[in-house]
Amino acid sequence: MLNTCNDISVVMAVWRGDSPDQIAAAIYSVLEQTVRPTEFVVVADGPVGSDIDACLAHHSERGEITLLRLPENIGRGGARNHAINATTGQLVAIMDADDVCRPTRLAQQSDFIARHDIDLLGGLIAEFDQVVGDNSSIRIVPLKHDSICRMLRRRSAFNHVTLMFRREIFDQIGGYRKLNYVEDWDFYLRCENAEARLANLDTILVDVRRTLGRRRGIEYFCEEMRVMNDAYRRGQFGLLHLGMGYVMRMSKLVVPLFFYRLIDQHILRRQ
Repeated sequence: MLNTCNDISVVMAVWRGDSPDQIAAAIYSVLEQTVRPTEFVVVADGPVGSDIDACLAHHSERGEITLLRLPENIGRGGARNHAINATTGQLVAIMDADDVCRPTRLAQQSDFIARHDIDLLGGLIAEFDQVVGDNSSIRIVPLKHDSICRMLRRRSAFNHVTLMFRREIFDQIGGYRKLNYVEDWDFYLRCENAEARLANLDTILVDVRRTLGRRRGIEYFCEEMRVMNDAYRRGQFGLLHLGMGYVMRMSKLVVPLFFYRLIDQHILRRQ
């Protein structure tokens, strides 16, 4: 029998490039949690196709999701803010429209946050290509606050789709900024700057579709530069970290994709 936690709100942003079948799988993975959230808010980030619209309308009419619609696409950061600002739970869990939650995700995270007084909590992801389980790659993330803070000087220290956080820290820093690629890294850095308590579970919480290509490109690079420069101005980055960050990200633009895939698979992941 499923239990409901009155403190958890799940939010998910959908845009026209998503697949209706994948959206449905993501929604069902939240609805089938052993501890169900009190609300599940899905925001359509701008106009979507009729197939996506039909999928969202189906779940909205059944009362399984609260559906919000934005008249135009404003990007992931802005869309998530819109959804979160419509929630009432003291804990907020992030979900993506093309991934699948493990059944005990919300139960494990809400219990850990309550027992350890954590503000931001993530966990591990298992990546797959077409079907859950067809790839054994797991993204490595540090577990403890200090090691998370050290990694944040170089790159994201959370798997964003696994994130659960206290609503009060979201309100304190003003939510996500209107970024479309590294809004998550920026969010973590600003939470750390506000002295949030950070942790990751050494447990797979979400199965995630592998999309390495979207972590490259000039727009992605420019957003990373903006985030690092802002962190430097806040005193979170020293000149050494800033310079190393620039070099690493410039090299990511020029190295062949196959070489970058090797680094990503054998250094940043574990099998």
